[in-house]
Amino acid sequence: MVYGVAEVPSVKEILEALKNDRRLAVLKRSSLSPAEENGHQRNVSETEAVTHQGTLGVLGKIPPDRVGWRPAEGMLSLGQIVRHVWMSEEGLRRSALEEKWDYYEQRIPRGLFSILGEVKFVEQDLVRMEEVHRETLRAAAAFPLERWEEERVNQEFNIRRKVFVMLFGINEHQIHHRAQVGAYLHILTGQRASPYLV
Repeated sequence: MVYGVAEVPSVKEILEALKNDRRLAVLKRSSLSPAEENGHQRNVSETEAVTHQGTLGVLGKIPPDRVGWRPAEGMLSLGQIVRHVWMSEEGLRRSALEEKWDYYEQRIPRGLFSILGEVKFVEQDLVRMEEVHRETLRAAAAFPLERWEEERVNQEFNIRRKVFVMLFGINEHQIHHRAQVGAYLHILTGQRASPYLV
């Protein structure tokens, strides 16, 4: 989805909407059968939702004048990290649930920088991150419980993982980049981006 400049909500508006939006929790509860209330499905959905909100909160604190900042030549800029997070979630979800490998078919031969492009503003990518996140929750809730132990194999990319492991990998990836951006923002601004006290 492409937004016009006037249609892109601010990061503050996105975060406020997430804080106030209880419909997602109701939707998640009503879309799961009693059997699905246990096991991988519930854990992935709940963990993904909490992880996503924390990640969005940190990435939403990137100052507009620092979007293009990178710690060293050849590393992702702060804006590219934001785009990478949602693109990889979408690609990993599609691989796990649909057995579609198009993300890897583009990323591996072309390289990460090529598929990310230059990022000058993060607002549209934060909106896209929210859309991808909601689609991940919807698709995970709809995916048959008996298929969560299925293995996904792609010899070309040397991948052999179970569906639930791939989906939990989305959380690990977000946490990794949340910590990365949080550390960079602390160095750049002197302020803490993360709410954690440790």
